[in-house]
Amino acid sequence: MVPARLLVLVSTLGAAASAQQPVVSYVQLGQRIGCTRDVVLADFDRDGRDDLIIAVGSCGDEILPGGRRIEIHLKRKQRPYFSLTPDRVLALVPDVIAFAVADVHPNPGAEIVLFSATRAVAVFWEKGRKEPRYAAVARTTLLFQPASPRDVFEIQECVQDLDGDGKDELVVPEPGGYRLVFPWNKDRNSVIELPPARATARERAASRFLGQRESLKIGITTTSSRSRGNLIDVHDILPPPRFIDWDGDGDRDLCALSGQQLLVWLQGADGKFSAKPAFAEDLPRQRGTIVDFTFSAQAGDLDGDKRAEVLIVYSHSQDNEVQSTVEVYRQHGDDEPMFDKPAEKLRLQGFCNEPRLQDVDGDNKPDLVIGTLRPDVLDALTSGGGKTFEGQINLFRSRFTATGGRFQRPVALVHKVTVPARNLRERRSLLASFFFDVDRNGLRDLLMRMHFERLEVLPTSTRGRRFEVGDPIWNLSINPGAKVRVFSDDKHAVIVVREPRQVIHVEFR
Repeated sequence: MVPARLLVLVSTLGAAASAQQPVVSYVQLGQRIGCTRDVVLADFDRDGRDDLIIAVGSCGDEILPGGRRIEIHLKRKQRPYFSLTPDRVLALVPDVIAFAVADVHPNPGAEIVLFSATRAVAVFWEKGRKEPRYAAVARTTLLFQPASPRDVFEIQECVQDLDGDGKDELVVPEPGGYRLVFPWNKDRNSVIELPPARATARERAASRFLGQRESLKIGITTTSSRSRGNLIDVHDILPPPRFIDWDGDGDRDLCALSGQQLLVWLQGADGKFSAKPAFAEDLPRQRGTIVDFTFSAQAGDLDGDKRAEVLIVYSHSQDNEVQSTVEVYRQHGDDEPMFDKPAEKLRLQGFCNEPRLQDVDGDNKPDLVIGTLRPDVLDALTSGGGKTFEGQINLFRSRFTATGGRFQRPVALVHKVTVPARNLRERRSLLASFFFDVDRNGLRDLLMRMHFERLEVLPTSTRGRRFEVGDPIWNLSINPGAKVRVFSDDKHAVIVVREPRQVIHVEFR
């Protein structure tokens, strides 16, 4: 008879063996001087394989001979997928702020689009030529400026196919709005101006209080010419645009949140966007906590009717306990306000992070993935680095239909996590995403980075009517300061890890 412990071991090994192991590729700078500053995953040569485009700048305060540069590593059919020596190198002039990869010029393949404070320029290599060529794309006023001259960052999200014709357009953030650039039809170029955000009741009350003062004095004192800095700082904030089919006509419309007001510009049959927002409505007023870092609002098609719904998350206190609420709002008739009454309300204990809408169970409807933290997490934030806090990842399956529905109760999955308090202070580096069906059982598996130095994939399986997460079936040790991005669809998933001296490319199929 085989001992029970041995049976369990065999079962665990069998489950791990059935999971597909990814292809891991390393692109190291080696003897090349500099540190990675950003990276883009895009099909540069249009051969159907996504390439690595790496921006390289100085490390710390060092002087980088030759200045900043962009290295292009083309993906090959055979392994290793990427050569350690870049296929192309592009030196960057000092006024370059950001870059992206887009097909904006008749030259075969895509181009590197460089952005300065005043213009966008396409860079390409003609067949048989080693030196790059440059072509103007558009005059722009790019909003974002780097904090250091050694920085250069990617703005690949600015590359969009707005009209669904398979060609790239650019959505450039500018002070006060967005510039829409159609390189293949410049007659359609336009600027969408974002109306100023209206002051909240709290801001209006503070303004009235300050207005009661008899005078306002501004003093500027400089003690040394060596310590001179900026005398005045101006902050210009622009909400990120979201392109989604708002009205169900098959076109991608533009949504933006200005203060507490949701604005929507509809795309017409001619591919042009309305000059003024076709929809402008205040979000519902909620009685949140004094510091509500959980508030978020996002749009998505939850019920499959091709129109967008709005999901809002906020925290509030009740009976000396912190609770978070998830509300879903549907579109109604033209004369009926959207945010009058939620179609769904879900309450959770503790603080919530920004939710993810991901189809975990493969039914083509986005499920709700949301993490919760215990109410005393603020104590953990102010404690020493040795403290830890406990939270959990919650999965609610979607049961929305075109006529009704809700998130299924009880919760389909609860996975408890323990994270060092120091990691919470950099919560943007934390990661919990149902990214890909690694073990081919019909459910997306969970990619996690709760500890900065490790990536893990945990398998998702059914347990009765609920789901459960198993022990890790894959892990990777990474630099604690590494930046991680995930790209996935139904056929494959790619994890890009950017460390100071190398980029790690992990591909699941």
